[in-house]
Order: sequence, then C-alpha cells, then structure tokens
Amino acid sequence: MTKLVAVPLASRVHEEQFYYKMLELFGNWFKREGVEVVDVVDNVDRAVEVASNIGGSIPIIVFLTGGTSRFGRIIMKSLEASRGIGIAHGLHNSLASAISAREKLKLKGIRLPILHCTKPSMCGEVVSKAVRVARAVLSVKGLRVGLIGFPEKNREASLFEEKFNPIIVPIPHDYVVARTERIRDVDDEMESLEEYVVTDGADLKVLSRILGLTKALRRIVEERKLNAIAIDCFPFILRYGYTPCITVALLSQSGITAACEADLRSLALMTISRELTGEPGWIANICSGSNRRIVVAHCTIVPSMTVEGRLFEHFETGKPYAIAARLPRGTYTLTAISHNLKKLAAVKVRLVESGHLYNHMCRTQAVLALEFDVEKLVRKAISNHHVLIPGDVVEELKCVSDLLDLEFEDYKQ
Repeated sequence: MTKLVAVPLASRVHEEQFYYKMLELFGNWFKREGVEVVDVVDNVDRAVEVASNIGGSIPIIVFLTGGTSRFGRIIMKSLEASRGIGIAHGLHNSLASAISAREKLKLKGIRLPILHCTKPSMCGEVVSKAVRVARAVLSVKGLRVGLIGFPEKNREASLFEEKFNPIIVPIPHDYVVARTERIRDVDDEMESLEEYVVTDGADLKVLSRILGLTKALRRIVEERKLNAIAIDCFPFILRYGYTPCITVALLSQSGITAACEADLRSLALMTISRELTGEPGWIANICSGSNRRIVVAHCTIVPSMTVEGRLFEHFETGKPYAIAARLPRGTYTLTAISHNLKKLAAVKVRLVESGHLYNHMCRTQAVLALEFDVEKLVRKAISNHHVLIPGDVVEELKCVSDLLDLEFEDYKQ
C-alpha cells in the first residue's frame, strides 16, 4: 500500500512557539499510527518542495494555524491523485484556513474533506480517523480481485476498474473446482470454522469439499497475488451441488476479503470496513420491515463477527451449507454503493435481535432499529445488497465517498 504522509502547515504570523507545540502534539499521534510527518511547511518554497515528494499518496494536511490556506492549495494542486484529507482544530484560525483551502480546491476539482476537533489536545481520535479513512481509500485503489466464475471481465467489472482503478482477474469455476479436487487435508480450515460454528450433524464429506474449495482459493490468491475474491455463487451452487457460503465467510475472516454474487460494490465496502473497524462487515439483503425496524439477511456472515453459529442448508437452493449466527447487539452502520458507482449511502442503525429468526430468509438475520420509518429507507435504498459495519462510521464514510468521487447520501436526511 502507498505510504501515508502527514503535512503540517503553519504561518509565521503566528507564534513559532505555539505551532511547534502543535507540531509535537500531532506528530506524536501520527507516529503512533505509523504515519510519516514531514517538517512544518511555513512558506511557499517549502510547500512546492513537499508537494514534489508526496507522489501518489493521499496526504493528510494538518492546519496548525490560520494563514495556511495557500500552502495547502499549492501542495494539493501539485499532486497526481488530486485528493487529500484536512485536519483542523479550534485555535488560531486553523479551521478557517482549512475551509478556505477546501472550497477553493473544490473549484479545481480537487477534494479535501476536513476532520476537525475543538481543542488540539482532543485531536488524537481525529488523527486516527483520518488515517483510517486514507487507508480505506487506498485499499480500494489497491484491490487485486479474483472474479470467480467468469472467463473474462463482464461489464460490471470493467466499470469497477474504470471507477476505482483496481486489478480484476477473471477465473472460471472449472479451474477453481479442478484445484479443489487436488486438496486432501482440510484440518486447518475445519479448525477455523469450528472455533465459531457448531458443525454437529453436518455431512462431513460435503463439508470437507467446501473447505477444500476454501483452501484451493487461498492458494490461487497467493499464486496470483490477489487480496480479494468475488464469486458468482448461484451458477456454482446449481452446477456443483454445494455452496461457497462458508468459503466466502472464512476467507473474509482471515483477511482475504470475499464477496458473494460477484458483488464488487459490496466488496469495496467490505474492504473499507476492514480498514475502518478491523472487521470486513457483512453483506446483507434488505428483506422486510415495519415502523422503525428493518430486517436484513444473508448466508455469508463472517464467523468472528458473531456468537453461537450453526450450519443450515442454503436458503434458496437447500444445498449445504450456510452459517446462521447471532451478532452482538449495539450500533452499526448500514451502507451501500449504487449500481452505477456514482453514489454511496449510509445510516447509523441499532441491532436489536439477530440469528436464525425466520425460515423464509437467508440464514443469518438481523433486526435493525432506525431513527425514522422504514418506508423512507425502502424508497431511498440504492441497492438490494448493503454492508453492515460494526460501529458508527457515517462520518468516515462521508470522507471516503468524497475521496472516491462518490456522491454521499445519508438515508436519515
């Protein structure tokens, strides 16, 4: 992944003692996040010099004082990527300069979303948030995806490449299954599954075949230097008689982000989720709802995000196997990217109940409490698939959408 760089800006109009104190404060936070901090930029020549050394990274511009809008604009206009993140605080006109830089850069098509805090001493979480956002954006740009089930790129894959500049590698089902048939030992995969999921009563022959698919895909990922897969699962299930649901779940759990139904849009959001929260999130369909509660469901929940997992037959096909499990109650973010890759929508929700609650839905289900009537969400939903991310990351997703050139929509508004 491209190296992140923090660029502190200061004006000599302000006291040198003040901004060097700010530099030390912010510098310590960035170093804890593993981010390089360059020397303070306090004149035009220094701004030009720094800009020439950043390359294709996403710079994090720290407005230590006011009077620095020009320095920020010089740096941003010189970049290959035309995007960065601004950090401001409530003293010495820091926020005023950040807003000035953002709005003037916007006229040039350059994006600089701002994260801010009131007191500099309280900016540690803002620094962490900015770093997570930058890494999330870079992770989407750095995707190398195995598109499983396609001999060549389809229209969606081509559009995805054009928008986000990842690498898509088509891999036919037949090739993957041929590799699966050569797998003999799946004890390690079984151990990973049984750490979170009860497998009592499962057909061990079929389960071993599913876990063989998991191991085969791990090897293909390593050989082809991939970091994610998206599998066209329904044709696979109908042809081979078992599902890749467990495979998708176990790969995502171990760091290889995996999406079902060849859903590259949700794959991008899962990749973003991992950088923002440490968990890949969960692809789920919006299935039903009333008043201020909505039910989402799907068969590919990541076991480490759950408790009390069990195996069931896949919902639509009745083929083995899918995971049903409970998720911890609490705050989550429900998010989606539109089919035309122009919009990202999100809303904070509260998970109140989950598990295998109904027989007429995909096997893991979650009841989500909204702050508004469900009909509003149904009207505004931009996709059937949404990704459920642990915690409230709406603010982070606003920044991510800006940096990925996506219009942001808060379902609540």
